[in-house]
This record gives sequence, structure tokens and C-alpha cells, in this order.
Amino acid sequence: MGVSSFSYVFELLIRKVRPEVEGRWSSVANPVKNPSKIHQCAHCPYQTPIISNFKKHARIHTGEKPFACPHCPFRATQMENLRKHVRTHTGEKPYTCSFCSFRSTKKSSLTAHFLVHHR
Repeated sequence: MGVSSFSYVFELLIRKVRPEVEGRWSSVANPVKNPSKIHQCAHCPYQTPIISNFKKHARIHTGEKPFACPHCPFRATQMENLRKHVRTHTGEKPYTCSFCSFRSTKKSSLTAHFLVHHR
């Protein structure tokens, strides 16, 4: 595998990407409707123009964990954290190596596998 093809594959593994209309790839970004509106946390220096990020951050201070596991008492502050946790019960391994049969529950494990075995 050449350096340029390695760089491209590695980039695909570590970034969330989506195809654009023109066929190019770009990072997925949160849209900011009003960049001049900054949401400032009253408890710490955190600030963001994205209201959904601000609401997620506020849960750090409130202790709110609205997402409950259907299999055990685990609760999470974010839906993505619950999805990752539920994989411990279901055995789901959604991250698959393109070069061998390795599968993983975490994207970071797939990235580490790729760097060790297919570099």
C-alpha cells in the first residue's frame, strides 16, 4: 500500500466523512445558524454557538442522565454513549477492517488495529 493510499484510508478511518454532491469527501460539521449568538456556561468557561452542544454540556453540571439502558441500570448523558454501552450486552461490532476479518465495538480499536497490522 503506497503512502498516499495509506493516508487516504487512515483519514477515512479517523474522521466522520460524507460524500458531497461533486463526489469529494469532507468532514461532517454541526451547522451554526447564528454564529454571533454564543451560549456561555454559568458554571465554567465553556462556550459554544451550537445550542445542542450547550445543552449536552449542561448535563455535566446538573448530573442529568436521560438515556437509560434497557438491559441494566446504566444511564448516560448522551445517546451515543448509551449506544456504545448497549454493545456490551448485544455483542454488536459495527466497525469492520477493510483488509481482514477484524471487527470491533469501538472505532478507536479499529484504528489501532489498522495501524498495527496494515500500515
